[in-house]
Amino acid sequence: MSECVDPLELDEGELMAYVDGQESEKVRTHLARCPYCVAQVAAYRHTEVLLRAVLHRVSCPTPERLGLYQLNLLPTREQLIVARHVRECPHCARELEELARVGSRPSLLERLHRAVDVVEAVLLPAPRLQVAPLRGTIPALQRFRAERLDVHISVQPGHAQGARTVMGRLVPHDEITPPIPGIEVWLIRDDRAWAAAVEASGVFSFEEVAPGEYAVGLEWDGQAVLMEGIKVE
Repeated sequence: MSECVDPLELDEGELMAYVDGQESEKVRTHLARCPYCVAQVAAYRHTEVLLRAVLHRVSCPTPERLGLYQLNLLPTREQLIVARHVRECPHCARELEELARVGSRPSLLERLHRAVDVVEAVLLPAPRLQVAPLRGTIPALQRFRAERLDVHISVQPGHAQGARTVMGRLVPHDEITPPIPGIEVWLIRDDRAWAAAVEASGVFSFEEVAPGEYAVGLEWDGQAVLMEGIKVE
């Protein structure tokens, strides 16, 4: 049927209320004889399912923020905001319980902060440029060396005024074994930390970084590798 049997009997609000669980004898009676409105109810319910899927946990903190919250590494105000959310959100509370149950080994970020099983990468001499740049300046490249791994880091202009982009690349000594995509990398400054993931090419980046001195940490070959003294100017 292409139209309602009695358009004046119900309005759209009553159908929506019925979909939301507000039972009505009037609506049930109408639906019993109106295939058009039955189809409308089905369409509303389908849309509701799609919206719930899209908006599911849209207000929840990211996994990175939950991890930082668990380690008490968020700024005080953010710690309080996340704590209030966790008290009211069974999903995030369950995630925190799962994080707490993941073995006795501290997380990578916690190991970096506490210097547990950490290998400090050595800063290598800056490479000499054989050719002058054709346009502008070439960002200074900092090269760090850990066991069986080099990490190249450069600081470049960011999109926002005064901000910078910190880019890095993992260069394994064994070139046959490329970096594994998704390796976790942390940019650390005092009690703040930002997470990034390594791409298939071995590249990682942090956007909108404020000037200051930072450290970069990652896990390689079962060890936490820390690169300190990275100046963002």
